[in-house]
Amino acid sequence: MCALRDEHANLAAKDVQVLGISTDTVEAQRQFAEKHQLPYPLLADSEKKVAAAYGVLMPQGYARRTTFLIDKGGFIRHVDAQVKPQTHGKDVLAYLNALPAPIAEGQPMPDFVLPDGDGKPVKLSDFKGKKNVAIVFYPKAFTGG
Repeated sequence: MCALRDEHANLAAKDVQVLGISTDTVEAQRQFAEKHQLPYPLLADSEKKVAAAYGVLMPQGYARRTTFLIDKGGFIRHVDAQVKPQTHGKDVLAYLNALPAPIAEGQPMPDFVLPDGDGKPVKLSDFKGKKNVAIVFYPKAFTGG
């Protein structure tokens, strides 16, 4: 948590809001934040619901040290389950710098060429100026929904 504190200005410059979550009490969070002068909120998941929802709740009742990078659209862009406390702040910045920019409304489409079911190439830009296109991603063929 202190490595994130030490990189807080750099993270803020990238428009990142750090939220620390543990299964501790509100009072324990307050004391920890004060002791280490943390400039970001520590949230108390004392009912362990959030840790369970994110799949990091350990059988002992505490959260496994894991970082989720979530973009402005609400999508998880990276999960680090091998957090190194000493370099955590720099590691998060490195992950942020390595992430491709999210695709957003109003941005040009990334072009692609992919084979269809008959093996014939389909190029997205071939439709430009001719048709509206709906690109629909799905998990795998023959999956429900």
